[in-house]
Amino acid sequence: MNHLSATLDNWDPALIDLISQQRRVIVFDNRGVGFSDGKVPTTIEQMAADCYAFVTAMQLTQFDLLGLSMGGFVAQAFTLKYPSSVNHLILVGTGPQGDSEIAKVGRITTFDLIRAFLTHKDVKEYLFFTRTPQGKQAGKAFINRLNQREIVEDKAITLAAYRRQLIAIKQYANDQPANLAQINQPTLIVNGDHDRMIPVNGSNDFTTLLAHFLNH
Repeated sequence: MNHLSATLDNWDPALIDLISQQRRVIVFDNRGVGFSDGKVPTTIEQMAADCYAFVTAMQLTQFDLLGLSMGGFVAQAFTLKYPSSVNHLILVGTGPQGDSEIAKVGRITTFDLIRAFLTHKDVKEYLFFTRTPQGKQAGKAFINRLNQREIVEDKAITLAAYRRQLIAIKQYANDQPANLAQINQPTLIVNGDHDRMIPVNGSNDFTTLLAHFLNH
């Protein structure tokens, strides 16, 4: 499950190709994103319900679930609502429901969109990478990898769809915290040292909330 504004084209081939050497990998555009019809839901819970409809149509009954950033919000909601479907859970660069700092993601993204426009760069170079020499180099390499796949070019997300995703994220940030202690699946939590969009301290909250499992 992918991040804010992302389509199929935003998955890093370095990650997907590596995982697919050992596992079957399924990536998809949720409702209203890319070539998928309909309107983007304005709640994370509805996004999770749409994902369930998708896996049901694919006749997938059990699988490992990876969620990146906003996709991690959806992955949490999905696992809580449909626990029998998920074998293992991987939460990458994401945070728990009720973390009000997550509501700032819209402002941060808009600021970086303006910076990217003015400097003729891809906004992901600002959002996902530091501005150190190493970070700039890694960002350019990442963008080059995204441009490798040319067989099918997905449709870019629309401004209306992006705005609806922001509504869902803001509500998620301001909702009451979910009872993550109900997640019994083995869970891997992955973050960098610094994330401008999603506060890294949310990973510490995950660890606390999932401690019942870690103590087993």
